[in-house]
Parts: sequence; structure tokens; C-alpha cells
Amino acid sequence: MKHKRLRFHNMKQIGYFVIVLELTKYKTLEIVFAKKEKASIRLSFTHRPNCESHKGFSIVINLLFFEFQFDFYDVRHVEDYDKS
Repeated sequence: MKHKRLRFHNMKQIGYFVIVLELTKYKTLEIVFAKKEKASIRLSFTHRPNCESHKGFSIVINLLFFEFQFDFYDVRHVEDYDKS
């Protein structure tokens, strides 16, 4: 069975849209667009180092009533990093 490398999820009832792109066997990029109830302006950055599962980073940008989230991560757990 062939594995899909690009997936889309549109959740109209709760107001968000997700694009999941598998860049390599272990690396994945997720892009989330969400509509929020309250207006806000915010920028946040989260980094998960090699010693944590799903190492990678996340950037969240809130602009007025919209939120944009970009996640780049490894799908493996810490114990699997050395095995592959």
C-alpha cells in the first residue's frame, strides 16, 4: 500500500484547516490555519531538542481573528532516534 505524503483536513464546524506534508520518512511539516473568537496579536516559538520525542520546532502567529501555526517535527520517539 502506497503511503500518502500530503494530507488536508478541513474542520469547518470548529474553524480550522490543516495541511500535513511528509517531507521525508521521518520529517513532517504541518500548517494550521484557524479562525479565533477573540482578536489578538501574538508570536510564539517552541523548540524541542534532540533529547525529546518529536524533536523540531513550532511557530504560532496570531493576527487579529486568525491563527497560523507551523510545525516541523520528527515523527519518531527518543528511543527510536538511534535505531533508524
